[in-house]
Amino acid sequence: MANFWQFKDIKDGVIIMKTGQYRMCLEIFPANFNLMDEEEKRRAIIGFEQVLREIEIKYPLRILVQTRKTNANDYINQLEHTYSIRSIGTYDLFRKYADFIREVNKDYEIITKKFYLILEFSELKYTLSKDIISREEKDTKKKHEITEEEIFQEVRQSMIAILTTFKSQFQAINLKSKMLGTNEIVKVMMAYLDEEKFLNNREFYEHIDEQRQRALKQNIPFSVINKISPDFIEDENVDLMSINHKSYLRSEFLSELGSHAYIDWFKELVMFPYANDLMFTFTSKDAGETVTKLTEKRHRIEAKIFDEKSQHKPKNIADTLVLESTEKIEKQYLRSEIKPIDLKIEATFRSDTIQALNMVHMNLERLLNRKMMRSRIYHYEQFEGLKGTFIGGYSDTSTRNHRDLNTDVAAFTFPFIIPQISSSTGILYGVDEINRSLVTIDRKELESYNRSIIAATGAGKSYFIKLDLIRSRMIGYQSFVLDVENEFEMVTHYLKGKYIELNDKSIYYINPFHISGPEYKAQKIEFVRDLLKTMYGNEKISVTDITYIEKAIGAVYEECLTKNYQPVLKNFIKAIESLQRNKTIENLLIVLRSYHEPSHPQYYLFNKQQNIDFANDDLIVFALKYVDKRDFVVAVILESYWNYINHPKNRAKFKNLIVDEASQLFQSGLIVEKLGSLALRGRKYNSGVTTIVQSINHYYQSPFPRTSDLFDQSSLTLVMKHKVSDSFDKLNEKVHINTPERAYLERLEIGKGLLIVNDSKIPLSIKSSEEEDRVCTTKPPV
Repeated sequence: MANFWQFKDIKDGVIIMKTGQYRMCLEIFPANFNLMDEEEKRRAIIGFEQVLREIEIKYPLRILVQTRKTNANDYINQLEHTYSIRSIGTYDLFRKYADFIREVNKDYEIITKKFYLILEFSELKYTLSKDIISREEKDTKKKHEITEEEIFQEVRQSMIAILTTFKSQFQAINLKSKMLGTNEIVKVMMAYLDEEKFLNNREFYEHIDEQRQRALKQNIPFSVINKISPDFIEDENVDLMSINHKSYLRSEFLSELGSHAYIDWFKELVMFPYANDLMFTFTSKDAGETVTKLTEKRHRIEAKIFDEKSQHKPKNIADTLVLESTEKIEKQYLRSEIKPIDLKIEATFRSDTIQALNMVHMNLERLLNRKMMRSRIYHYEQFEGLKGTFIGGYSDTSTRNHRDLNTDVAAFTFPFIIPQISSSTGILYGVDEINRSLVTIDRKELESYNRSIIAATGAGKSYFIKLDLIRSRMIGYQSFVLDVENEFEMVTHYLKGKYIELNDKSIYYINPFHISGPEYKAQKIEFVRDLLKTMYGNEKISVTDITYIEKAIGAVYEECLTKNYQPVLKNFIKAIESLQRNKTIENLLIVLRSYHEPSHPQYYLFNKQQNIDFANDDLIVFALKYVDKRDFVVAVILESYWNYINHPKNRAKFKNLIVDEASQLFQSGLIVEKLGSLALRGRKYNSGVTTIVQSINHYYQSPFPRTSDLFDQSSLTLVMKHKVSDSFDKLNEKVHINTPERAYLERLEIGKGLLIVNDSKIPLSIKSSEEEDRVCTTKPPV
């Protein structure tokens, strides 16, 4: 095992190699070439060529395509273990879901692909000279010893600058990317070495940086390598290795790349539907040396042509074509239009049995034969091959395993062509119509927990959300729904949740003035101030009066926190009554006193202590269709939800706030402000917001700018059947909808949509079991 590790530590998102190099990584969210026309594919390849031309000599750029395939039983077992299904009381739901997954897995595979760009860099000038003279020390010519930490930080900042350039270049071809931190790099390594160990100890590995800091404070040695290391990596044969006697691996490299380069050159290899790690290594070469060799080659061909002409031999067309090609490439090098590249393509395939692995190899050979390519197994060098496809390693073999190319040719290897999303800890969203694979998503793996759903009435958006509620409840997520059209009563009863319609006859109450602790005082003062202004009818209140009112609100909370009770409206009326009276204060008091009258329709909203316990209910649906002054009610619900997720003891469970027909609520500044804050800061509190609208324009045509945050802060968007012509311009601006994608959207059927996850697009078809279908159908058949 010791010989396998070619890095010594991972720190601040940097892999520190034993040879003195450093590595940082980008995760690239791929395009979908199946939904792109030829011109757009060509633009992507040209953009990728610009990335390859940025590679510096001696510092290779690596691209890792990590593919994992899971069978239904492994997925089900992992889901049960991860969420402790048997202990959260949802096993009956889980059993039905498991039966459905086993059935649908007969027709659809469970495959996921991840794409990573790995930048390698060396120490800067301080490597050779371990000292530097600062400006302040120049006069005295004192030398300052450069520490390893200073070298590390200098290198890290240089690498971040390069990766930022790469991110911009990928963004120009509509590919989103993100830099990986230490925890995320460890996750990639564990997926390579021992994914089961990672999933069984997910909490530890997802916070390994914190674990390191805790250990260092206690003077306990901490080694990342020891934490991620599998028990065994052993040779099983001259062409085979095993990890922990559970996974069998075989490493190969491409020895022949075919006769010519073209669009979709490596599409079938990237899409190869078996578990593998495919590593492209691009190394820049000295252009001067390459030009010298080309010049010599040109001279030889010219001499040959001249001799044959002198001897009156027939003209050799092949020589003429080679000469023209050589002259063209030579000129391109001299004009710096292209650069020489050394390309190495390695792959490690894995399976549970040797027989299955042999079958994978046979299928790979058939694929390569069709494309006039060849692969060679690393015989007697499997250990080196294994290191070659590891994110923190490289192969050092005696076998020639690379090819000389130019950047314009190498760009056709463009691997970011197909998104396949299937998390072993995610719930089913549907099936990918093109790749025929199940789409399972774990929202906690996304950059943000927010979602946006765009669909017309009858497209299936409520059906999708009801399915999501059932499956989210199964894994222990809490869900809170603002049901604007009263469509969720059946699914609420099915899941034994609370279906609440807040009105003067309701037995449930929410106290908008509730405060969880002194640290939330400033937030509560701001909310109550805005609430009172709204109750006053948003008539103008002077800055001076607002200041006095804020002081009065603060005094109420100070007293409540001191005497340990929760305020209601009468406490604020009493505090405002003590202020110096003027016309504004008098009018405000008249309004507030009217809300304190038991005969007022909203008396229940401001004068009762809260008896809805957000912490103890896993599903609460607020029916809002017939609620009087709905904006008030929704603002109060959102404030109470904010109070709930803010409390430290409530952060363990994942919380899902769903806003149906959200555009009907976008006319209230109080609601929009709170939803925007939840979208921006919810991840910190383990909370996500799902908004459902009929057009993307609803996010951007509201009178309140923060409405746009609800879309801009979403990592997942589902665009279903709706009037595309009205929203296409904004959709194209925000998520770049090309011509084939627009055509797909315009012919969508009910229950289908374009799923956009981190800008990667998947044509999705929603799938449900018979029982789920009965529960989720808005108007079930008689």
